[in-house]
Amino acid sequence: MVCLATLQLNVVDLPDIPFGSVSQTGIAVGDTATYTCDPGFDLIGSPTRACTQTDPDTADFNGQEPVCRPQCEQLLDIPFGSVSQTGIAVGDTATYTCDPGFDLIGPPARTCTQTSNGGATFSGDAPTCRPQCERLPDIQFGSVSLTGIAVGDTATYTCDPGFEPVGGTPTRTCTQISPGVATFSGDAPTCRPLCEDPPEIVSGTVTPTGNSVGDTTTYSCDPGFNVVGTTTLICQQVSASTAEWMPDPPTCERITVRFALPSYTFTESGVQGSIDVIRTGVPSSPFSIRVTGGPSTQPNIEQSAPVINELITFLAGPGAPDTITITFPLTDDDVALEEIERFFVGLMVENPDRVTVEFGSPEASFNESDGVYRMCIVKDRETAQRVTVQITDTPGTADRNQDYSPVPLRLVSIEPDNLRTCFTGLIIDDLIGGEGVEFFNLNIPSPTQPGVNVGLDITTINIIDDDVVTVVMVRPTQPVPEVSGEATVCARKDIATAGPVDAIITTSPGKAADGSDYVGGSYTVTFGPEPNAIACATIGIVVDGVFEDIENFDTNLLPPGTGNVVVGPQDTTIVLIDDLVKALKAQDSLIMTIPSVSLVFH
Repeated sequence: MVCLATLQLNVVDLPDIPFGSVSQTGIAVGDTATYTCDPGFDLIGSPTRACTQTDPDTADFNGQEPVCRPQCEQLLDIPFGSVSQTGIAVGDTATYTCDPGFDLIGPPARTCTQTSNGGATFSGDAPTCRPQCERLPDIQFGSVSLTGIAVGDTATYTCDPGFEPVGGTPTRTCTQISPGVATFSGDAPTCRPLCEDPPEIVSGTVTPTGNSVGDTTTYSCDPGFNVVGTTTLICQQVSASTAEWMPDPPTCERITVRFALPSYTFTESGVQGSIDVIRTGVPSSPFSIRVTGGPSTQPNIEQSAPVINELITFLAGPGAPDTITITFPLTDDDVALEEIERFFVGLMVENPDRVTVEFGSPEASFNESDGVYRMCIVKDRETAQRVTVQITDTPGTADRNQDYSPVPLRLVSIEPDNLRTCFTGLIIDDLIGGEGVEFFNLNIPSPTQPGVNVGLDITTINIIDDDVVTVVMVRPTQPVPEVSGEATVCARKDIATAGPVDAIITTSPGKAADGSDYVGGSYTVTFGPEPNAIACATIGIVVDGVFEDIENFDTNLLPPGTGNVVVGPQDTTIVLIDDLVKALKAQDSLIMTIPSVSLVFH
């Protein structure tokens, strides 16, 4: 069909579209309609439509009517960041990014969305760029742990073992201080060295307040001990990495209380005694001991009355007295003018502060008269057989003449189930008054090894003084009576050996004033292989016709080598034993080595 130019069909004008308008060239076939949108809107569809004849009697604009869809505005960059848009039409997106050193706060993307009133806008709000904090370094002798570097994140400091944080802030928070600046709050701490645990001291305690620089440690001593040195130490820093306790810790010195010998003077009508209690060491605090003593229960000895019961207190400090004297009355036994006036005080000590208590050796003074002295021997345990000890006392050592009658030889025996026996000796006055102390010597025989060997029992013999005389111990001699006979000298090896062991025993001549009483010579003996085997040699005793007070001889053991007998890989010790008493008095047999001699005073 050919459209005639003069043909006009029934075509109406087009209406405007929402948010836009239409402009037509006419309504005849071939005319056009052009659509435009208002500002802020985007045309969706064809902007032009043509009038087209659809049948002989009808014509219409072809296509569909476009629509005007709103547009979003062009977004601006945000401070310390930028925005990138795919467009401004509905459905387009805008993506935000922050400059280095800043964190994006808020959604990073927005979408252009049509509103209910026909407009369009980007969804949500624009995000912001918030500054980050710088990453913190570790500190000396420590480290830092970060939760992050954004505003609100924290940094926590810890120190290496042996150090503690000082100053600054242990936990710092990243804080924004201006639109473009953020920093961690506060200052970093420093790590300061700690002191090690303070050293312990012997016989004392330590009480620290802590191990930090400036902390103190206090030392104190156990009861019975005194602090020597500074009691308070301070933890001081000596370098960036070291702290030490200064000064050096003190030591604890034992406080000793010594009971001096009783001193006393008396007549037959009355007696007064006293004992000095002497402190050594300076106590840091006062301490007390209670001294008690009961009356003697020994016959013919003055009695202490009343019973001693005295609490004595030593004060603290270097200027405090170091001696306290205890005095006590004694009641006479009413025996007139005994040869010796004696008393006995049995002291006991209650010692709650646990100081060391020592009792001194006795001193004594007595009337210048004839009399007797009394001595005792004590063994430390029961034995399988009788123990016999030879006692020799020498003349007294007064200024002139002799106060004590010498006893050349005394055999004192203790039965197996007894621990103590006593003996007496004569005191012959030399008529010199006021000597104060009379002396005599006590000698114990033959001793080449400590202790007394009785069968399988090793028994220690102690000499005790039950009197008021001073006992002076001298080296023991080996006395025998002036008779002819034989003496036996034995030796013992200490362990089992692979076979018999030979040794040589020699004896030297005696040393009497007019010649030798003993035949010198060498004797070969053989030990069996069993442990503690004993071998003996018999030597002759020749009477020289002179009755000396004490006959002496020497015995020497000369084993091969330098004191030990070597049998294969075993070292065997040969020990000399004195069996001389058996030759003198067979019923009182004794195998004896050197006793451990000590004085026990009662």
